[in-house]
Amino acid sequence: GITPAERNLSRLVDDPSASLADLATRPAPLPFDVITTTPRPAACYDTYRSPNLSALLAEARQRYDYVVVDAPPLATVPDSQFLANSVDGFL
Repeated sequence: GITPAERNLSRLVDDPSASLADLATRPAPLPFDVITTTPRPAACYDTYRSPNLSALLAEARQRYDYVVVDAPPLATVPDSQFLANSVDGFL
């Protein structure tokens, strides 16, 4: 099984078989599920360009009313450009 420390978005890069059910947690007292990431070199870049992220976001759209992705600012780093095909918009 996956340990709580392994329940993070970066796991997608390492384990293509990881699913939303494997990664999402509901930390008390929040009324919604969360998937975190871990700081590691190039983690955002590798995660955002992974085809597994698109599959995870598609699965999330089926399961949830709203899916919010917290990403670096558009103007300062290119990471969000990889998300453009997987999200409806940016704020």
